[in-house]
Amino acid sequence: STAGGDVVVINGTNFGPKGTVAIGRYQNNDPGALLSGASYIQRNCSVVVQSTVAECTTVAGVGAYHKWTITIASQRSAHSKDTTSYKPPEVLSLSRFSDRKTIVTLQTNGSQPVYVNGTNFGPVTISNASVESPSNQVNASYQNSHLLHLSGNLYRAFNCRVVIPHVQILCYSVAGVGYRQLWRVVVGLQESRADNDDANVTSSYLTPVIEHIQTGSLATLDSAGGDQVTLRGSNFGPANERNVVNA
Repeated sequence: STAGGDVVVINGTNFGPKGTVAIGRYQNNDPGALLSGASYIQRNCSVVVQSTVAECTTVAGVGAYHKWTITIASQRSAHSKDTTSYKPPEVLSLSRFSDRKTIVTLQTNGSQPVYVNGTNFGPVTISNASVESPSNQVNASYQNSHLLHLSGNLYRAFNCRVVIPHVQILCYSVAGVGYRQLWRVVVGLQESRADNDDANVTSSYLTPVIEHIQTGSLATLDSAGGDQVTLRGSNFGPANERNVVNA
């Protein structure tokens, strides 16, 4: 769990007598990992079997493939061959407000807040947010791959950050169109699973609204067609060649 509190059993040699206090450290040394590559330290590890077995309790964090070292009496071991990983994030629902109760519909011009609710999102810290490093930490995207043109585009939310430790992320939508778009998040370089059958983790852009029709100087339209009509309203989506519009 990204909240920590899980017991890790470390097997080795020369740990000393039972009850010896040890310091456990675990880290992914990938230079691009940021928070997931932080050195996590647990200072209250303990030898539970003389000389060969120690136990440590994990601290809050994110990421995967962390190698361990153990320090006893100021002597530090080499890195372990085995690794541990925090659980990957899981998206359970979406909401427009932090109360987690609203259906998510978005204006097509973007920049609307979306709260992503779930588990294993990690702690609240600047290094666990896309505002610091869009490519490496908390990221969110949404898509309905069954739709055509711009409606089926992979949209990437922006300014994502954890706002409630481990259970809620705040992101902002981008301009777009489409409906029933499935959300995924990446936390500590681990991606949430995708479940196309779960409506709770999808959002939709609002349907277009026609507010005014302009025909220029024409009072009536020619039945043969060919007259230009301008439609004004809202939620028509961005000016994009992939935004195919029919009327």
